[in-house]
Amino acid sequence: MKDLALKNYTFPTNFKPKSVLELGGGNGDEAHWVYDNLSKDITMVDKKKTKNTLNDINFIEGDYFNPNIIESLSSYDLIISNFTLCFNSRENLEKFLPLYIWRINKGGIFYISDFNKHEQVVTKRTDLSDSWFQEIFEKFFDKVIIKNQEIFEPAHSHTHNIFEMVCVGKK
Repeated sequence: MKDLALKNYTFPTNFKPKSVLELGGGNGDEAHWVYDNLSKDITMVDKKKTKNTLNDINFIEGDYFNPNIIESLSSYDLIISNFTLCFNSRENLEKFLPLYIWRINKGGIFYISDFNKHEQVVTKRTDLSDSWFQEIFEKFFDKVIIKNQEIFEPAHSHTHNIFEMVCVGKK
């Protein structure tokens, strides 16, 4: 899955995020990359801290759709979420994602990679590649870019159908 990840996205040349929020950081790979390449000011919200989670990041343990957690957050230039949003209900996504979008600074970016509707391996999920999901972001951003791909995951010897959605230029 690392073939379609934040580190492979080409940011606009003038985009230098001072603050980054990661929703569902998992094993911490993206946070490591962000710390080394984009910003030292990283906040990660996840249900469990792993041994790979950097000590230098602000880690918040809990559900990222917990209203108390959302309310406690500040604003960010970049919000990222990789392979985690699809495991939430459409109702929660429609209810809580706008609250995160409001936390993105003007000109900021929301980066998402997740499974698309053609995914055969991970089947118990909400399909984020449908238009309703994209419409949440189109209200708030100048541009929403979507790319679908098949990615072979050697560790598990199967192919995933995934999409990458980049929302650029928070209004």
